[in-house]
Order: sequence, then structure tokens, then C-alpha cells
Amino acid sequence: MGSNYGITVQGLLAAAVRMATPLLLAGLGGLFSAKSGIVSMFLEGFMLIGAFMGFLGSVLTGSAYLGVLFAIVGGMLMGLIMAILAVSGRANQTILGVGINIFALGITSYFQSVLFGSKRPTNVSVFYDLPIPGLSKIPYIGAIFNNSLFVYAAFLLVPAVWYVLYRTPAGLAIRAVGENPDSVATLGGNVIKIRYCCLLIAGALAGLGGASLTIGQTGQFMENISSGRGYIALAAMIFGRFSPVGVLIGSLLFGFADGLQLRMQTAGTAIPYQLLSMMPYVVTILALVVFVKKSVAPAAMGRPYTKQK
Repeated sequence: MGSNYGITVQGLLAAAVRMATPLLLAGLGGLFSAKSGIVSMFLEGFMLIGAFMGFLGSVLTGSAYLGVLFAIVGGMLMGLIMAILAVSGRANQTILGVGINIFALGITSYFQSVLFGSKRPTNVSVFYDLPIPGLSKIPYIGAIFNNSLFVYAAFLLVPAVWYVLYRTPAGLAIRAVGENPDSVATLGGNVIKIRYCCLLIAGALAGLGGASLTIGQTGQFMENISSGRGYIALAAMIFGRFSPVGVLIGSLLFGFADGLQLRMQTAGTAIPYQLLSMMPYVVTILALVVFVKKSVAPAAMGRPYTKQK
């Protein structure tokens, strides 16, 4: 019994970490835009574009690494579109984010149908699990250290993002723009440039999160493959009180719920799979209900900036 229990724990931990990875990458990207005062409602769309572009790049080039490059470029292009419309055009950021999500769903479904149809490409290069010597053999938790490069990169980005945001002049400028852009402009800072850069970073990281679903996990692209994970990443960011460590905790919580429902399905539980599939979304709703009042967003979030003459 002990051995079976150990295998079950390792499988659950491995699934939780894998499920948390796309949320963590997208959440960290959304953190940059949120800290600069931009509502990160667009994460779902950015992830979908990244998922499709990563898959397409891998099919066209035969290289998973070039697929990652495609995903990053695709995400950054979406970030540029968002910046032009929200920062320069001063459009409503929430409505614009929802529009981008709908646009991404439509355009990826269309090109998936046109380029691949019902055929599933077999020449997809993907990232395989890369065990860390020694650590991957640790009982119970060793499965955490037997994952793809996407997983390792996502978790290593947490301290890197924390350092950039809280220990560098650039991070100070980003946070200041999110709190009081007029003061930053008065002191000579370029608010528009900072917000553009943050949206490009958000696009790159969210696109990378989307690619982790295709060339990092499934090896295929399916319509709406993100399945609301961009919204869960947004919830993880709010749950984590707009901090990198908080995003990590929130992503792990939702990833654990997703991993648990997957393990319960494969275990042949009597609970209908439709109810099990609801688990991550139910956890998301409960977390937001409990913690949304305790989460303090940047003061200037959602407010268009007009350059003073």
C-alpha cells in the first residue's frame, strides 16, 4: 500500500506542477501589465495565439525551440496591438481585452481549420521531460524535478520577475506608472513607453504559457486549447495580490485542483467527469470571492493616460 500511495502522490504533484506552468507564465506576464496600470483581461487571447504560433512554428521548422520563438513573437505582436489600442488609443481596457480574447479564439480556430483541417500533423517537435540528476530520485517529490524546460523556466522566472520589479530602477518606474503616471511624467519618465514595454513583456510570457500547452504538453493544437486558463491566470494574479510569489502560490493552487481532477478521472472514480472538470473553475471562483477584497490593485489600473502638454 505504501508504494502505491507514493506513486499516487508523485503523480499528483507532477500533474499539479505541469498544470500550474501555463498559469504561472501567463500570470507573471499579466503582472507586468497590471503593475504598469493596464488591466490584464487579455491573457486568454495571448495564450491562445502563443499556443497556435508555437505549434505552427514547430510544425514548419521541425524545432521546438523555434516554436517557442514563434510563440513569443506572436504574443508580442498581440501585446503591440493591445498597446496601440489601449495606451495610444485610450480604449476601454476591459472591453478591449475581452475583444482580443474573442478575436484570438476565432482566428486560431480559422487557421487551424485552413492549415490542418482534420489531419493531425505528425512532425511536431515537442519538449520532453528532462530529469534533474539526483533530485528526480527523491521519494514522493522527485516527480517535480522530472519535467520539461517550460516548467523549470516558469519557476525560475518567479525570483527573476520579483528582482526586476522590486530591486531595479526599471521595476520602480513600472510600479510608479501603475500608481501615479502623472507624477512619473512630471519627473521626466515616459509613461507611454513603459506601458508599451510592459505589454510586450506580457505578450511574450503569456505566449510562452500558451506554447507550453501545445509543444510542452499535448503536442497538438486544438480549438480553444487554453480553455479559460488565461482567466484563471488573471485570478491567480488577483489572488496573489499582484506579487510574483503570490502568482506562484495561486497558480499552484489552481494547478493542484486541475491535477487532482485529472488523477481522479484516471482512477475511475464514480463522480461524473463533467463535475470533476469543473473543479479548477470552482476553486477559482471561491478564491476570488474570499480574497478579492483583500487584493489591492495598482491605483491607476484601467485609467487611460493622457500626455500632459
